Amino acid sequence: MTISRQFSDFVMDYFKRFPGRDLFITLVLKEATKAYMKVYKSKPYEPLKAIDDLCKEGKLIEVQKGLYRYERRKRRN
Repeated sequence: MTISRQFSDFVMDYFKRFPGRDLFITLVLKEATKAYMKVYKSKPYEPLKAIDDLCKEGKLIEVQKGLYRYERRKRRN
């Protein structure tokens, strides 16, 4: 049984490799699309929507237009 992954999962994988760094969305989308196409053999549908949804969920921070950041959350004791 295989686990289905959404495009936003591929985007988060890329951001998690560079926590705390500001990344241009064009580079992130390019790399996440490559990884997605290796698995599914097709391009993702509405890749920018995945970025917007991740921002609304609070997983990504929009630093300025086209520039985003992922911050690791600190554990509370």
